[in-house]
Amino acid sequence: MLAPHLEIGGADKFNLDLIQRLQQDHGYEVSIITTRSSPHRWREQFEHLTPDVFILHTLLPVEDYPQFISNFIQTRKPDTVLITNCRIGYQLLPLLRTAGGPSFVDYLHMEDWDHQSYPRLSLHYASYLDGTIVSSGYLKQRLIEAGGNPNRIHVATTNIDPQLWNSSDYDKPSIRARYGVPEDVPVIAFVGRLCRQKQPDVMANVLKTIRDRGLEFVCLVAGDGDYRPWLEKFVSKQRLPEIKLLGAIPSEQVREILAISDLYFMPSENEGIALTLFEAMSMAVPAVAADVGGQAELVSADCGILIKPGPLQEVEYADTLERLLNDPDLRRSMASRSRGRICDRFTLEEMGNRMAQLFECAAANSTFEPGLAHTTPVTEELPSRFSRFLTTTLLLLSPRNLGLKLRNLSLLGSIYFHPEKRRRLAATFNARYYLSHNPDLKARGVAPLIHYALQGYLEGRLPSPHFDPADRFGVNPMLWRIYQRD
Repeated sequence: MLAPHLEIGGADKFNLDLIQRLQQDHGYEVSIITTRSSPHRWREQFEHLTPDVFILHTLLPVEDYPQFISNFIQTRKPDTVLITNCRIGYQLLPLLRTAGGPSFVDYLHMEDWDHQSYPRLSLHYASYLDGTIVSSGYLKQRLIEAGGNPNRIHVATTNIDPQLWNSSDYDKPSIRARYGVPEDVPVIAFVGRLCRQKQPDVMANVLKTIRDRGLEFVCLVAGDGDYRPWLEKFVSKQRLPEIKLLGAIPSEQVREILAISDLYFMPSENEGIALTLFEAMSMAVPAVAADVGGQAELVSADCGILIKPGPLQEVEYADTLERLLNDPDLRRSMASRSRGRICDRFTLEEMGNRMAQLFECAAANSTFEPGLAHTTPVTEELPSRFSRFLTTTLLLLSPRNLGLKLRNLSLLGSIYFHPEKRRRLAATFNARYYLSHNPDLKARGVAPLIHYALQGYLEGRLPSPHFDPADRFGVNPMLWRIYQRD
């Protein structure tokens, strides 16, 4: 697993759950490499599952990351490499990817279409991946609309353990007393990072509105982030003791909060499907949340209410919370259906089975062809690739051996226009091997296949570790064998 960090949050909670299910139910051994400088607050939890945790920023300078990761894959020989929210993992794919090596799969949690977002990186490097797994059908459709191959994109929701997340296991009166919440006062929970994506400012404005309408409640806010100073100031200025800021708390304490909650409120700007929605619903807490990403795939109309983002969202959230706070029977009905929906369709066991199935399918159906199939839809890269091709070709078409070079170019062209021969070429020529074993060519930026086809074989260079060049003085032996083979 290539991940950015081991931090408190939905993405890393999914990674923890995934590792546990793969080990417990499917006999996997898992190694983790992280690439971003971070406090890694959940490092202990990950190391409890596997001793193979490598925090690169504590071990190496950034410029040595590629060599470490490459050597790790070559020596450990994993079956699958999973890239999850790891920018460096995507960027190293051209270096790491070899025919006959592990399968490479990525997992995407949420829709975000900034230039360097993970969905865009996934599309950009799709030809180096054996499959992309997404957290919702909505995200799959967005990737397909952006040019992704529908046969390579698969849905596996993040899910939850309903046995662990079960409110009936908790002594609710004692928990209410500990948090200073009177027994007859409804509790609203907000669990998430205090950042722009989760819109804690919208949450605070909505809660002020319903307080001003005369509604009684307590909102327990679990989380920390950039918006915390603003939120503290807002609570103080607006005299909102109903909002209690708890800071970042462990999962055990989150379960306590949800056990005494009557509603879960999360007006996010964007999501895939928020993991906290799974947690709340499993704890029988109906959700009032944003109708973004794939959240409607989880929150059906009988177990929660989703609100479309827009200029009227704060009024709509306030009206919805008011209606539910005034109707305890509706809340109880939604609560029961929320937990039932999780138990029926969204368990961790289902997630683990689905992910293991997708990993095994990716490994069995890998069609990686080094040096050939890796064009991308990102048009800004095409000029530089074309320039490199042109520069290399002009360099090699010098008067020396010109006739021989033209014959090899003709062979190469014939192979490229024949699908079966093109596949044989991909299986024979290893561009990464060629450049790594010829650093002079890598430094000059030449196109490896063109160089070997026209000149490299005459200099005794090899296209792959086990190739027997035989006669090096006629046309290129690799091209000739591929061309002649029926």
